[in-house]
Amino acid sequence: MLKTFAERTGIPVALTLMGLGGVPSEHFLCLQMLGMHGTVFSNYAINEADLLLALGVRFDDRVTGKLSEFAKHGKIVHIDIDPSEINKNKVAHVPIVSDVGQALRDLVQLLDEVPEANGRRAFPTRTGSDR
Repeated sequence: MLKTFAERTGIPVALTLMGLGGVPSEHFLCLQMLGMHGTVFSNYAINEADLLLALGVRFDDRVTGKLSEFAKHGKIVHIDIDPSEINKNKVAHVPIVSDVGQALRDLVQLLDEVPEANGRRAFPTRTGSDR
């Protein structure tokens, strides 16, 4: 379901160790792993993102490094089935206690309700001047 969500939205996916295989590593939206054992471009993408959809992640020190510097420019939506993980290491702007699979199914269903424009889903676009 993660691959479907990523393809429908065009949102790139960075993976943690526990998330490997959630999106095929050769997929054009897969940025590979993030954190100390991850790719440079994955870490840059996370730190420059204005919105981080954290699905089932633990925000451990191997991923975040210095917590105060991790994703400090963006808002965080944290979805996890374990309520003790929400706000544990990194504060979520939108905390959601849910099964990630069910949350993704619900999000994809919501995407089905977005009107189309010229054969494409009408999502807002962002330019470099929006920063």
